[in-house]
Amino acid sequence: WAETYTRWLVQRVEALNERRGRRVEVWPIVEAEGATAEELEAVLRGALAGGASGVQFFALPHVAADPQKLAAVRRVYRGGA
Repeated sequence: WAETYTRWLVQRVEALNERRGRRVEVWPIVEAEGATAEELEAVLRGALAGGASGVQFFALPHVAADPQKLAAVRRVYRGGA
């Protein structure tokens, strides 16, 4: 769902960018608390595949405190499988 929604939002923002002559990027907010490392990785990959140029973490301390979540974030941003 993250990729589908992000793609939809990016398309609308790009249309507004063209009409207004400016560049606004889409950075979805990703909830890290309560998510498993696998769920977090799937959402990150989906958001980026949908055209987001980045993401913002809600509750970043929940990522920083969990080695598995940190590893998932590293895999995504380093292009690993």
